[in-house]
Amino acid sequence: VLGHSLGEYSALCSINSLTISETTKILQQRGRAMQQSVGGIDTKMVAIIGLDIVNLENESTTQSLGIALSELIKIGDIILLEGEMGSGKTFLARSIIFNLLEEKYKGIEIPSPTFTLVQEYNCKQFILGHADLYRIKSSNELEALGIDNILERGPVLIEWPEKIKNFYENDTLEIKFRNINEKKSIELTNIKGWKKRINLIKSDYNG
Repeated sequence: VLGHSLGEYSALCSINSLTISETTKILQQRGRAMQQSVGGIDTKMVAIIGLDIVNLENESTTQSLGIALSELIKIGDIILLEGEMGSGKTFLARSIIFNLLEEKYKGIEIPSPTFTLVQEYNCKQFILGHADLYRIKSSNELEALGIDNILERGPVLIEWPEKIKNFYENDTLEIKFRNINEKKSIELTNIKGWKKRINLIKSDYNG
């Protein structure tokens, strides 16, 4: 596949139990996206580091993934949740949040932050923020959300994160929701500081 090594191609097939056609489709999509964004593929620039696919068979699988992620999240982490409306971003965020909440808050509602833009939760070890940037139009609006302040006290989950990707140098995990051959899956990509943690999640899902 253009722009990807044979080893990378084989690893994606074997590690994630994907068929050859599914793997080819993923790498071709990533290659086209990179061509559009940088005007051509530089393999050093666009090497897929920490890319792993987890198949989401049902809501229970998504909840289990949320629990696994919640046990690895630290203060200052940024979790980018990307995908179309209804793809499962908020469902996964709720699973992460619920598992981290202090016991006395387990009964509270965990709404989508579509209209509030940012929700904060008192968790066992830190404050956790959940943001939705879909309606954000400018950098001034972005700064007014107080994400910097939350990151000093805890992690932040961010839906529709395209407007914030280059703002921070914090440890960052990118989670992309995909439909591959009518199967719902997510792609985990280490932006910074998540390589070892992705490997832990991968080992859970692959025995």
